[in-house]
Amino acid sequence: MLILSRRSDESVTVGDPAGVPEKMFKVTVLEIRKSSVLLGFQAAQEVPIHRSELLQRVNLGVLPREGPTGPEPPLSQ
Repeated sequence: MLILSRRSDESVTVGDPAGVPEKMFKVTVLEIRKSSVLLGFQAAQEVPIHRSELLQRVNLGVLPREGPTGPEPPLSQ
């Protein structure tokens, strides 16, 4: 596990910059709150990005593998 410190508006890019751009993704710290951090994920549209707690529920059979189409609604502030 790689552990990094990031401030608001700083990013981490994952993938080989000399490789295929569609296989890279970027995580940006958008906002730091008292008890949470708001992250932004930028990746090619075909790259799935899942919250770990929902992925666990899918793997346990609690949620269906096929979810609704389209983006998730924005987080309330």
